[in-house]
Amino acid sequence: MKQNKWKLNIDWRSKFIDLLIVIIGITIAFQLNNLNESKNQISKKKII
Repeated sequence: MKQNKWKLNIDWRSKFIDLLIVIIGITIAFQLNNLNESKNQISKKKII
């Protein structure tokens, strides 16, 4: 019998780490955006 040459060897640990890095990066980006928006609103309240 022939062995299947197209068997996929996927490194799931590496893929999981990549996914975690992306999720953490997106979370940090949202937190920085929220921080920036709150600072802008505070500075607008001080002007008025």
